[in-house]
Parts: sequence; structure tokens; C-alpha cells
Amino acid sequence: MIEDRIRDTAFGLGFDAAGIAAPEPLPYPGMLRRWLAAGCHATMGWMERRVEQREDVRRLIPGVKSVVCVALNSYNSVPGGSGVATYARNVDYHLIFAEKLRRLAEQIRTIIPLCSVRAFCDTSAVLERAWAERAGIGWIGKNAHLMSRRFGAWLLLGGLLVDRELRPDQSHPNMCGRCDRCLRACPTGAIRADYTVDSRRCISYLTIEHRGEIPADLAPALGGHLFGCDLCLAACPFNRFQRETSEPRLLPGPHLKLLDEIPRMDEAEFKAHFGETPLARPKLAGMQRNYALSMMGVAG
Repeated sequence: MIEDRIRDTAFGLGFDAAGIAAPEPLPYPGMLRRWLAAGCHATMGWMERRVEQREDVRRLIPGVKSVVCVALNSYNSVPGGSGVATYARNVDYHLIFAEKLRRLAEQIRTIIPLCSVRAFCDTSAVLERAWAERAGIGWIGKNAHLMSRRFGAWLLLGGLLVDRELRPDQSHPNMCGRCDRCLRACPTGAIRADYTVDSRRCISYLTIEHRGEIPADLAPALGGHLFGCDLCLAACPFNRFQRETSEPRLLPGPHLKLLDEIPRMDEAEFKAHFGETPLARPKLAGMQRNYALSMMGVAG
């Protein structure tokens, strides 16, 4: 079947999971709007744009008939990168996805001649986790991340919008049950009871997206966190199924040995060493701020 060929092609390109979803409206009516209205997106104003397209992917790409979702396992136990989120210890995964999705799109156009394909990976108004759940790859946990029975909490997501109707996979059921380990693991109380995260209190947001000073009441929680935070992911009991990543570009890179040099770097040095890594996102000023707080564990 065409669907099997597409999945096999995705696996052959190194993706760890793949699934197909039909583009009907997602089963969370109003959730995004309530999250935005509560201000939980903090300074990420771009989340307020194209809300209609985020809620219904058919408004983003007229004519889309299927959503092909793929995932990469980022977990590794290789020493290195203390204080840096697991996914961010080497090449920016968006670059890895861009390459693999381009090749997958080419193969799909061979399998389905004349079809139209558009890639997404944090670059379009597409709610990747919701579509991955519908495509059967995993389920959205209480910490708002995608969880997997095969890979635990460590999947990175992307996919393709296709203008041909494909047989969809069965949506994955939620398996969190009464477990609240991720909520209890968050030192700032950022995880809300409605399966959403208040970015204003999230260590990942504060160390990556937030510009300027960290609020004094939250700064102590940054002790040990230089970029991002894995605490709510690591707490998930489904991590007993986690396995090492097969993507070498997600293993800790040599630039991590230079983390202690960040306070003394200038812009050119920082770009040379970290320009193709996720650590470039906060810019040099943000990483120097994070470093100071990570070392002190108190408001600077």
C-alpha cells in the first residue's frame, strides 16, 4: 500500500516513528484560545497570529488531504552538556529535519506523482504534537509534550502536508492516567492541570525565548539550567522504554566543552562555536545571562 511505502521510506531516512492523520479539526476546541487569553504564551506574540490555521490545518494549506507525521528520538546517555536540554546538545534539530523532510517529500512525489507536499517543523502554523497524537505516534502528556510507549518523552516532531487522501492511522489514546510526576517535578509550577504549560514560569521558556532579566522569584530555579529543562520529561514513567538515539548529530557535540567560555566570548566567537546549534537561539546576551544564573542559582 502507498501508506506503507511512505512509512518505510521515512524509516529508511532515519526517522524513528511515522504516522498519517486526516486533516479534520483537532479534538481540543478552544484550548489554544484559552491558553492565549490567559497570557500563557508570555512574550511569544507569534503564537497569537494565524490562530485559525493552527486550529484547522486546511485553512493553512487549501487542498491538504493528509498529514504525514514523523519523529526523531533525541535521547542519549552520553556524558556531556550538563545543564543543556537533551535535544540541544549538538546540531539544531530543525536543520536535521529540513534535510530529511526534503528527501521524504521527494520520495513521496515519486510514490504519488504530481502530488503537492509542504514540510513543517516549528516553521508553520501547525500544532505538531496534536497531529502526531492523531497519527498514532504518541499522546500529549500532562506536561504538554508528546509521550511514546516506544521512546518515552524524547521525540522531536515534524511532518508533511499532502494534497492526496491517504488512509489515516488510529489516534493514540492518552495513557497518563492519574500520574502527576511531571507536575511534581517542575520546580516553578509551570505545568497546569489542563495539560498546558504557563510559559511565564517555564525554565525552558525563560532560558531560551525570554529576553532581558529573569524575574527575581524564578531566577533561583535556574540553578544548573543553562539552556532548556528536561525535568518534566525525565520524570515520566514511560521513560523505562527510552532508547539511545540513532542520529549521531543529536549526540553531545564538541562545542559543549566551550560552555564555560561563554562569559568571555564576543559575538563572533559565539557564532563560530554555537551558530548551528540550538544554543544560538537566546543569542550571546541570553546565554551569558543564563550562565550567570546557572552558576549562582540566585537572581542576578
